[in-house]
Amino acid sequence: MRISKAEIIFTSVLIVAGSTVFLSLAQKPSFGVEDRGDWQDVTAENISVTSKVWINNPGNLTVNYTDVKLQYRMLMNEVILVEGERNQIRIEKGNQTKEISSNLIRDRVPYWWASHVRNNETSQLQAPLTVKAGLGPVKVPFHAVVYQEEIQTDLIGVINKGLDHAERSYSYGGNIAGYGRGPEIEIVESSAEWGQVSTVKTNLRLDLKVRNPNSYPMPVPGTAGSVEMNGLDMLEWSNEEARVIRSPEGSVIASGETKELTYRIEMDNSQIDDWLTSHVRNDERSDGSLNMRLLFDVEGHQITLPPGEGIQCGFSFRTGMLEDQNSVSGSGECGMDRGQQNSESNYGQETGGEGLPEDSVGGVTG
Repeated sequence: MRISKAEIIFTSVLIVAGSTVFLSLAQKPSFGVEDRGDWQDVTAENISVTSKVWINNPGNLTVNYTDVKLQYRMLMNEVILVEGERNQIRIEKGNQTKEISSNLIRDRVPYWWASHVRNNETSQLQAPLTVKAGLGPVKVPFHAVVYQEEIQTDLIGVINKGLDHAERSYSYGGNIAGYGRGPEIEIVESSAEWGQVSTVKTNLRLDLKVRNPNSYPMPVPGTAGSVEMNGLDMLEWSNEEARVIRSPEGSVIASGETKELTYRIEMDNSQIDDWLTSHVRNDERSDGSLNMRLLFDVEGHQITLPPGEGIQCGFSFRTGMLEDQNSVSGSGECGMDRGQQNSESNYGQETGGEGLPEDSVGGVTG
C-alpha cells in the first residue's frame, strides 16, 4: 500500500504531539554541577579533567531519555582551555550522577597567558556545562550551568618587591683601576611593569632612578637576572639581552647626578604550557625565585652590584581553577648574596642572615 505525503506529515504531527503530552506528564529532568572538575592524569603530554553532573528525573511516569549529550568547557578570559563531551547517555527515573572526561588544549595556553597579562594578571574563569536530552523527535532544550571564579596572580608584584629591596647604595669596596676606592652607586627608585605581550613573547619594562655619588662619571649600568618557577626558567636575561630604551646622553651618569633608566626585557612564552602542567601537578601551587643584579664595566673591570649573585627573592602563589581554594600570592623576604668577590657592601647589616627565608603566603587576592 502506498502512503501519501500528507499521511506521513499527519502521522509525524501525531507522534510529536503525543510525545510532547507524554513528556509534560513525565516532567522534564533537572541538571546541576556536582563537581566542576578535578585534574586527572597530569603528564607532560596531556592533562585531563573529570567533572560530574547530577540529574534528577522526577516524573511519576518512568521515562528513559536517550540521545543525551553532556558538554563541558573551562574558559579563562573567554579562551577555551578545556573541552570535552559525552554522548548517548541514558537517563532513567530518579537521581543519578554522570561523569564527563575532558582534555586541556595545550596550544591555547599562550593565548590565555597573553590575555591574563593584559588584564593585570587577572582571569575570569567560567566552567559551563550544557545538557540536551530527547525522546524521539522531541528535544528537551539546552540546560546551561556555569561555574564562575576570578583567578589572580601577582608575578609583577613579586618583581617590584625585589626592586624595593634594591633601593639603597652599593659600594664595590676595593681599589680598582687606580681609584682610591671602588665605585659606588645608589638606586633611588625602581619599578617594573608588563609591556606588550603576545602568544610568543612577553615584554617586561624595568625602570630605575640611579644616582652617581662618586667624584667621577659612571657608565650606565646593565642588568641581568632570572625568574624561576617550579624548577623552570621562565625568564632569564643577560646584560646584552636587556635593551636600554631610556638613558642619559652619552650613556654616562655625571658625578652627583641622578638619571632615569628604562630597560626592556623579553620573555619567551614557550615555557608557559610546561609551567601550567607543573602548577596543576603541584595542586595549583607554584614556588619560585627572582634574581637581579646590576653590571658595570669600569676601566675593563666587570663589577656586579650587589656583589655576588645580587638580589634574591623567594615567592609562591596558588590558584583555584579547579582546586577548592582561593587564589593567593605571597613573597618571602628578599636577601642579598655576598658571593665570592673580594668586596664589601653597605647592605650587610640590613639583610639579617644569608640565603632565602621561608616563603610566606600573603592575603587573599582572588
